[in-house]
Amino acid sequence: MKKLFLSIVACFLVGNMAMAQSWVSFTNATPEAPIVNLTGSDNQSVSFTVEVCGMYKQDITEGSETFQRVSIPSHGSLKIQGEPELPVIRQLIAIPECTNVTLSVNISGQTTFSNYNIYPVPALQEVQNADGTVYMEEVFT
Repeated sequence: MKKLFLSIVACFLVGNMAMAQSWVSFTNATPEAPIVNLTGSDNQSVSFTVEVCGMYKQDITEGSETFQRVSIPSHGSLKIQGEPELPVIRQLIAIPECTNVTLSVNISGQTTFSNYNIYPVPALQEVQNADGTVYMEEVFT
């Protein structure tokens, strides 16, 4: 009985390690949400910088295919079913009262990753347990 219990615990720990996410550093070795800094604001313009410190990566196997699920701390992702589940940074910006708006984006750096098969956004299906509780389950079609 003791060996069976230890075997179950060992399987549980190995399973949890396989499902663990790892931090992929861009600018900071420790996990951190993107840093948004307001650099200027007046009645004519708003300027800010965004530093993405890194992302989490988790390998997920569906059927015979392995995907990488990537996420950014404190931010969501695109949720278009079947499309790649890519992280997004949303930031509310106060726009001065004016007749037109111009948006300029200056990308100061980029990183290309090889061998990433980005996890697709699954459909959600309602599932009812035997005790009557309901939860949403990810389903791939």
